[in-house]
Amino acid sequence: MGTSINDVYFARSLAEQGLIPKDAFLIDLGAQEFNNGIDIFKLHDVMAEFLPAGDFKNLRISDFTQLRFSGPIFDLLGFKYLALDVYDSENSIVFDLNHDPVPENLKGAGHLIQNFGTTEHVFNQANCFRVIHDLTSPDGGIMWHALPMSDFYYHGFYKYDVKFFERLLIANNYELVYQKYSQSPGDQPIPQVLLDNGMPPVESMDTGVNILLRRTSPAPFKFPLDYDDSKVDVDELLETGAVRA
Repeated sequence: MGTSINDVYFARSLAEQGLIPKDAFLIDLGAQEFNNGIDIFKLHDVMAEFLPAGDFKNLRISDFTQLRFSGPIFDLLGFKYLALDVYDSENSIVFDLNHDPVPENLKGAGHLIQNFGTTEHVFNQANCFRVIHDLTSPDGGIMWHALPMSDFYYHGFYKYDVKFFERLLIANNYELVYQKYSQSPGDQPIPQVLLDNGMPPVESMDTGVNILLRRTSPAPFKFPLDYDDSKVDVDELLETGAVRA
């Protein structure tokens, strides 16, 4: 898990575009850390753009050089911030994505839910994506997933296919807000067990997805199904309840 000032800027830009409120309740799955440190120059530019002139004038950017978690920056930018994490940390509550249901006071409360490289580390995928759905405001709250799609050797339990998000969207009538795919040379060697058992020693390529989905109704979460588009009437599938909570 990890975040960057670019992610902070993107989240604030969603508010500036009116896609979420400017005082949005932002919920992180996992207390996101600045794993590669904070780019102070980018932070300066973000604060200069989004803070009122008086607040920016009194701000000491140098105070943020050793900041570990992103919560204080979101708070400064006007968001209400909370992280759900298995470990106790600042701006967070203890929460196990494998088992825990969403507390009543958080159901439908989140305007922006951030899943930044978190759910691939959790065994219970069904609970993960139900929790994300239940946290999100049914009045247009946004779910932001930044997740691995291929390679990323020895990183978490799962990788996600583009079809996963397509079917998730269809089953729950989400609206696609944004999607972007990226690829770069892998930063982990191919595990020896793969090389010893038939995989050629080609260069690994880490492929990732950034995708934003909007919740459009108070309907409960529904599990997506993997089906062949050419053989299935999707509307009939939904109407008959084959896709269900």
